Amino acid sequence: MSSEPPSPGHWAFGKSARIPARRSDLREHAGETGCLLYDPTRGTTLMLTDTAYNVWRNCDGVRTPEELALIQTAAFEVEYAAALDHVEQLVVKFGDSGLLEV
Repeated sequence: MSSEPPSPGHWAFGKSARIPARRSDLREHAGETGCLLYDPTRGTTLMLTDTAYNVWRNCDGVRTPEELALIQTAAFEVEYAAALDHVEQLVVKFGDSGLLEV
């Protein structure tokens, strides 16, 4: 894994969409609502909402964004199209924030 953060938009979706995998070195502290993620490499802490945390913890390097959206529809009773849009936005944000393997 590179220590350099990916360029903005590295996780943009299109014909060559990548399967997201969360970084295993991040420390997480789940609360009643959401989760705090500490990045020891960057020395930063990020707060995720419940929905964002559910996506992040399921970014296992195996599930596609479409599969992640199906998980969201079951967990939060949302329409698939809305869930997929949200998942795609979150994966881009996670990638740009250095939360995913490169």
